Amino acid sequence: MSAKRIFTISLLLFVIASLAWLGVKEVRHSRAVKAAQEVPSPPPAPTVQPALPVPATIASPAPREVKAPPRPVRASTPTAPAAKNPAPGSSGALSTAPAMPAPVIPLPPASAKSKVIVYYLHTTVRCANCLRIEAYAASAVTGGFSGPLAEGRLEWKVLNVDEPPNAHYVQDYQLFTKSVVVSEVKDGKEVRWKRLDKVWDLLGDQQAFERYVKDEVKAYLGDT
Repeated sequence: MSAKRIFTISLLLFVIASLAWLGVKEVRHSRAVKAAQEVPSPPPAPTVQPALPVPATIASPAPREVKAPPRPVRASTPTAPAAKNPAPGSSGALSTAPAMPAPVIPLPPASAKSKVIVYYLHTTVRCANCLRIEAYAASAVTGGFSGPLAEGRLEWKVLNVDEPPNAHYVQDYQLFTKSVVVSEVKDGKEVRWKRLDKVWDLLGDQQAFERYVKDEVKAYLGDT
């Protein structure tokens, strides 16, 4: 084989090898580009803006007090002269005499801590004698002791023991019929009592009846 032919063959082989190498290199480049396109790109980092300076707070000026303009002074109407003798305790400018103290008004007497109560205790059903006992006893108490009654040292009460609030008097005073009872109360508590049973015996004599009741009430009032 001649040298020329050998050179030609060698050149062809070199060209073929170069083309093959370029083809392999192109395939690798295509694969690399494709792989790079499939990988997601990371999100862009947030942009940090510099903080703006906070403006200083401007204090509002304190409200000023607005004063009303002075009102015009009007001429006052002349008034009548003050009385020469003002009421006690007043400070009249024209009076030169010292003020007299106000008169002391006496208060009503305070209720006594000890008092006497005269009861007439009856039932719902009442006969003529029962009504007479009430009338005689009321005349003796209200007609003979107006002073102690007004002072609160004596009380006159008529109660029906058939009513529930008054039923206890039957046991308290051991009642067996309509009765007049004298009771003494000190500081709100009963300290003694007496049932005037003779009123039934004295029904025929009103004066004796009233005298009997008055004597018993006087005895209790005298002790109080």
